[in-house]
Amino acid sequence: MEFEIITCVDHGYSLYKPPGIRRYLVSRHMYDWKDTKKVEDEFQGLKIRFPLDPRPQEPRPQDHLVPHLKLHKNGFGCNFCDHICLTEGSMLAHLRTAHDWRKPRQRMDREKESQPWKEGPWVQTFFRSTGLHYFEVSRNEKRQEKAMDSQNLTRGERFLQELRAKRQR
Repeated sequence: MEFEIITCVDHGYSLYKPPGIRRYLVSRHMYDWKDTKKVEDEFQGLKIRFPLDPRPQEPRPQDHLVPHLKLHKNGFGCNFCDHICLTEGSMLAHLRTAHDWRKPRQRMDREKESQPWKEGPWVQTFFRSTGLHYFEVSRNEKRQEKAMDSQNLTRGERFLQELRAKRQR
């Protein structure tokens, strides 16, 4: 499945299309402006999603996770809709505003009523702030945190590795 995103392997989130790539590398990774131009040129002409574009097709819960995106292993999923978040407080706020659901006040009522969310799904998001939307991915206990072997690297990732190696010399 193609998502039309460029991912920062170090941080696990998608980058904005040019000139966002350049700005990101300068501000977050302290790269030289000239070097980042070379990186950004690698992506010219490609269709790259922006957080405010219509949401890309996301993986379904049974699909494998998206390589290089940050993985959160303790999400919360709404049983009424496809909303996913990372904290119980965010889930309670969603249930109040979207579904007019309130937590039962008395302890006996809470024990009888099942909670309207599931706990623990593995979730990812493409963008970290603007356009933040989590989606559930399939669990794979044997998954490596970052697939960094050379077969899985894109042109831009290879270029960044070479750039890092030069900077360390």
